[in-house]
Amino acid sequence: MPIRFRLKLWYLPLLGIILGILYAFMFKHGLIVTWHLIEKPPDSISEIVGVVNGNRLFVRTVSGDIYSLEYLKYINRDDLALPPVLWTKEEPIMIEPDPIRKPIMTFISWPLPFRVKQSYETTYQLVEGEMLTKFALSEDGNLWIWNYGAGGMVSLTYFIFPIIGLFVGSILFLVIKVGILLRGKILPK
Repeated sequence: MPIRFRLKLWYLPLLGIILGILYAFMFKHGLIVTWHLIEKPPDSISEIVGVVNGNRLFVRTVSGDIYSLEYLKYINRDDLALPPVLWTKEEPIMIEPDPIRKPIMTFISWPLPFRVKQSYETTYQLVEGEMLTKFALSEDGNLWIWNYGAGGMVSLTYFIFPIIGLFVGSILFLVIKVGILLRGKILPK
């Protein structure tokens, strides 16, 4: 005779706590943010040159032209709210990219559904944390961007979200208990 699993209602607050811890982990490490496609310049991109002056991304196209993009306009946005992408054609002069800075905090981005030809990342120190911006160049010459920033107090989410989960699980527990009680009194046996 198989043993059936029966959901006990007191599991709901415990499940809320576990889901709160899981969401806090996702929130702290940037798993709540997805990659966004940035339109390419007139030609396909062959190489990411780098970030110059902390706010402009320079790329080289397959025809050898160099374009720049003020990418700060496109971070932390919805796909629906993205302004039109304005690539600026640059003169072929000596471009000196900013030195690559690696993040101190641990950020995790979702994997891309294509082969990445080149990736590039840069960080910015905030007053009490940091922000990471990642760029990925696909084989077909499209540019993708991922950006997330976290403050120094982000670890408090490991306390806040489980408490919210406990509260929601307890409310759900009470609603189901009251529903069962009312069903038992209203419906004849």
